[in-house]
Amino acid sequence: VLAGHPEVANHLNAVIQTIEQPELREDDPRPGRVRHFRRCGPERWLRVVVEFGGELDVVVTAFPQSNDPAGWRS
Repeated sequence: VLAGHPEVANHLNAVIQTIEQPELREDDPRPGRVRHFRRCGPERWLRVVVEFGGELDVVVTAFPQSNDPAGWRS
């Protein structure tokens, strides 16, 4: 994650918090993956994509997002 998104390096606790307590959770287009969103981090939202289905769940990516997620209803 940090190799592709070094801007998240100072927000690792926010990444964990986003997974544990998302404000929005939606399926990713790729099967077995879920998107978690939380309003925090270096921009308006933090998006964390987690892949489920193996012995260990894997954080695929985490990055800031300035626009509201498609599924967000304020």
